[in-house]
Amino acid sequence: MYSELNEVFDTALDDRKTINANSDGYQARIGYGVKIVNENGLITIYNTANGGDFYREITDDEYEVFLQEGWYSGVYKMCIEKYKGILQEIERKTKREINGRKNLKYLDYLKKHKETILKKYYNITQKLSKL
Repeated sequence: MYSELNEVFDTALDDRKTINANSDGYQARIGYGVKIVNENGLITIYNTANGGDFYREITDDEYEVFLQEGWYSGVYKMCIEKYKGILQEIERKTKREINGRKNLKYLDYLKKHKETILKKYYNITQKLSKL
């Protein structure tokens, strides 16, 4: 359990798999679809996986996961949720394609994409179980 977000940020700084995203006036790291920013001592965490022009700040419940379980568990759990959403979207597109055009190339693409996401999902769940 972490007492404050500064400890979570320090863990993110030490994580070799995060990307340095520092800019004028703040330090930041991005990894697994999560951006953590330290701007003059104020720590903010963003979900970069959602589309749009701006990153969305995570919810209070998601902040609680980072405080309770740490950087690695937080990013892995957010990544798992992202993959679940992608898999649901693939399933929706597959059903629509089967009931509509029946384009075999597109269905094959969806199948391969689903396999890729399932492999990534499995790898993240394995990392999470090792924590």
